[in-house]
Amino acid sequence: MGRTPGFKSDANIMAMVEKMVMQILKKNNLLTGNKTFGVVEEVLNKSTLMVHLQHSNTSEIVNCSPNITFHIGDRVLVEYINNSPHDRFVLGLVSGGSEIHVDYDNLPKEPVEIIQDNFGRPYKFIYGYDKPKKTWIQELIRNDDGRVEQVLHIYPDGFILLRTLVRDSHGKLEKYE
Repeated sequence: MGRTPGFKSDANIMAMVEKMVMQILKKNNLLTGNKTFGVVEEVLNKSTLMVHLQHSNTSEIVNCSPNITFHIGDRVLVEYINNSPHDRFVLGLVSGGSEIHVDYDNLPKEPVEIIQDNFGRPYKFIYGYDKPKKTWIQELIRNDDGRVEQVLHIYPDGFILLRTLVRDSHGKLEKYE
């Protein structure tokens, strides 16, 4: 790229072009998240899976590569093609399924241990550590101001769920996604 009057280097031009492209994408709502995590619930055939989608807490039929062998319980990355909620594809296998079969309804409901951070605030809750197949962890993720923004759940079968706390303009809790 040659030099353009008013620009000190090609790096400045590239930074300006990147900024312009990002603004156009944002203006046209093309920067919305188009990937999510899911767990394989059923292998329908070599190129189709029933996947529990983490962000919407629903089960959907998702296309996949016939060259990869998927199993029930596999954690996968799903992409919405062209940001369409009806056109999904499994991009890849994140982690294999677990041999542990969890009855989520019968997991411990009360923590047996609460761990505090350096400021004395609780941040990690351990449920049922005496029973490995029923032990699960809940962790609070705070922002720089110390306010809880997300809650991470780690279950005994390896399933991980990240829930986000949504607050209104006054900082009051509005919903839990």
